[in-house]
Amino acid sequence: MKINWEEKEISISTEAQLREFAALINSGEKDFNGCVIVLENDIKISGGEWVAIGTPLHHFEGEFDGNGKIIRGVYIDQPDKNYQGLFGYNEGDIKNLGLVESKIIGKNYVGGLVGYNIMSRITRSYTVADVIGDGAVGGLLGKQVFGFIKNCYSSGNIEGKDFLAGGLIGINCGECAIINSYFSGKVAYNFGNELIGDLAGVNAGEIKNCYALKATLGKSPILHLKSFAVEGENGKIEIEDELTEEYIENDLVGGSGHYPEIINSELKSESEMKQQSTYCDWDFNCVWKIDPNINNGFPYLR
Repeated sequence: MKINWEEKEISISTEAQLREFAALINSGEKDFNGCVIVLENDIKISGGEWVAIGTPLHHFEGEFDGNGKIIRGVYIDQPDKNYQGLFGYNEGDIKNLGLVESKIIGKNYVGGLVGYNIMSRITRSYTVADVIGDGAVGGLLGKQVFGFIKNCYSSGNIEGKDFLAGGLIGINCGECAIINSYFSGKVAYNFGNELIGDLAGVNAGEIKNCYALKATLGKSPILHLKSFAVEGENGKIEIEDELTEEYIENDLVGGSGHYPEIINSELKSESEMKQQSTYCDWDFNCVWKIDPNINNGFPYLR
């Protein structure tokens, strides 16, 4: 069915329509500012390599509502190109979207859902994907500036070959926030790359009510508000002074802006992470659930 791309609310139900949507944005013909794009069906990408939606010059500025649907099979193999993901460069809101069975390979600003996210909101979305790049690499987003992530999660194998890799996001900066989110995959550690974190590679924003599994060693300022990581090989928390900042041997974040205060961040054992009592003041009525038979017993989003 042919779509009228001039409408303010547009429904997408096929791979061909999703590719046409991407082409309109990448060519600069449309940015969909003021428009709502709704995904009507699950879509499997089977027509060859995916071309990321959006570039620094031409990008999406509307609202993309995944409508609880899933996009499968996104494959990108562009190791020499920046801004890779389902969306490469994005300035629009994305919600209610799942991305699974996917593999994204890029250079810098590489994420499962978005490579570079600016001034926009990512909510109730998730990725199960392998994401590989040189720098600013994350399972959900490569880099976020002046935006927020809320009620999201990511799982998969994440690798930043040079710098700044995180399970959920590579770089979180510029008055931005990550709230009620988690990562349950693995972040590859490359020798000499200290800016590796299971939740974020580097953080200069707020992180609240988040957790990460699969510990990765890195020297990290703790900036999280009531956020947790499973205790890894390093066991205890160690604090040292360096350049007037307090640092901590921890797994959540690889590096940070100048925020010396350590706020309510702790390493917890696996058994503690599976107990609701560990998560004081987390909303288990409307946001989180915990069940020994779901998500390996760790908290999950409703």
